[in-house]
Amino acid sequence: MIAYGLSITMIGPLMPILIRRYSLRLSGGGLVFSFHSIGGLLIIFVAGVLIDRLPKLKLIGLLFLLYSVWLLAIGTAPVYSVLLLLFFALGAATRMLDITLNAYIADLYPERRAFYLNLLHAFFGIGAFLGPILTQSLLDAGLGWHHVFLAFGGLCVPILATYVTVARGREDSSKHASLEKGNHTLSWLRNPRILVLSLIMILYAGHQTSVTVWLPTYLQRHIGTDARTASYALSVFWLGIIIGRSVTSVLAARLDPRHLLFGGCLIGGILLVMGIMSELSIALIFAVGIAGLLTGATIPLIIALGCGWFPSHSGSVTSLLYLNSNLAKMIFPWLVGAIADAYDFKLGMLVAGITLVLASLLTLPLLRINQRCT
Repeated sequence: MIAYGLSITMIGPLMPILIRRYSLRLSGGGLVFSFHSIGGLLIIFVAGVLIDRLPKLKLIGLLFLLYSVWLLAIGTAPVYSVLLLLFFALGAATRMLDITLNAYIADLYPERRAFYLNLLHAFFGIGAFLGPILTQSLLDAGLGWHHVFLAFGGLCVPILATYVTVARGREDSSKHASLEKGNHTLSWLRNPRILVLSLIMILYAGHQTSVTVWLPTYLQRHIGTDARTASYALSVFWLGIIIGRSVTSVLAARLDPRHLLFGGCLIGGILLVMGIMSELSIALIFAVGIAGLLTGATIPLIIALGCGWFPSHSGSVTSLLYLNSNLAKMIFPWLVGAIADAYDFKLGMLVAGITLVLASLLTLPLLRINQRCT
């Protein structure tokens, strides 16, 4: 999960370089992440069918191998069209890996899903926090953007070797929990709770992706911040997410996850909108950090609620929620860039705050359900 987080946030600091390198408009730059999300979107249909039917321990190893290969391949991409195709393949591998890890942990610790899923996502946050810092350090050392991908891909090799060594011979502790319960119907898809959770996931993923992809470019182009500060601003965002997930892993045992979702998204969204409107770099960096802190646990909380309400379908529920996440990640990077091209960059960035406010409002119907999930 740390390695996965590294590859997600390395794109933001590299975006201005890719735009210059290929003479792209802002919307064209957003297509890089959009292709990454399209690959993840399409693989989810496969994941929803296979994950609950395959040994998750072996599947995690295979998917991490593919993830590592695609990172290395991106570092050798000769032209922009090939780069987009490789990001498509990387998105497919990373999304299925992410879904499998989440479903495995949800099956492994059914009594404390919210705690362990937040812990899992906290390690993702550590990688996402380090991504901009390591990327900028490599760029400052004189390496090209393609060397950054080669370095991160090479880093995955010893991690994969360690995983294979530890997992070899171990029993898949989830024991295909979803299948053993004997409930294979799709009636859960018609439950209104799934629709609400899906909409919240779309809005939160739109927020997180907009900040991750465009914050460094926005700070440099619109506010005039230097490249190093712009990259570190993204790390501040992910540092907030790490702390938020770590704290929420403890709070979720005492507080209703739905209350945490509502309050975090509402306050975080309002503060982020205020930070963007101020057009002050220090105010915006502070706002994204607090927004990350207050909303960082949104994804694991959503997954915990979904798997808690529908425990017989942990893999399928997680796949559906990530399907909606990928829809958002496919649309929002392009949307922010398109608004910036057509109108104003600040107006495009406001999308990142408005989506959080809307997500908080969608939690209100969930609060009326008399069933708490942990």
